[in-house]
Amino acid sequence: RVYHFNFNPQTGELSAAGEFAAVNDPNSPGHSFIGDVAVSPDGHLLYAADLLENQIAVINLQSGRLIERWKCCRRPFRILILPGGKQFLVSSWADASLYQYDATTGTQVAQIRVAPHPTDLFWLNKPASTDNSDRVTYSARLFVAAANTNNVYVYGVTAAGEFNKLEVINTSLTP
Repeated sequence: RVYHFNFNPQTGELSAAGEFAAVNDPNSPGHSFIGDVAVSPDGHLLYAADLLENQIAVINLQSGRLIERWKCCRRPFRILILPGGKQFLVSSWADASLYQYDATTGTQVAQIRVAPHPTDLFWLNKPASTDNSDRVTYSARLFVAAANTNNVYVYGVTAAGEFNKLEVINTSLTP
């Protein structure tokens, strides 16, 4: 299940607001373990990464019903809806990769090799700085933390949606 809470900014309290089934039969969930969730830009769909079943559960937030389960990468962890809402990225713990999916059909669009255990993703709608010799223009950047490396991998994203590795930032405390 995915639980929904309301937050009261005046008191800082959370209150239960409902729950959504992320499997076909909540009384027999199998080996499901829901990790990250992401909401579509229009607020109609919730995508939930099922870490153990290697699937994305798609929940209609208006009806509160599970409408689909899409097969995806192995050990999906983080979901990031891309600008425009037509595609999303999923980090795969098991494959050391990011997978790009169509947000309407769940069809895999691309695989981007990163490093062992990619976890968190951060999208920055700010062009990457490049020297004059670089003819590629980037409209955004993607930062990917890879837990088993102590590194953050930075990708430049072109207007056409291509991802090019720009740099690796070492975040360890010692060399």
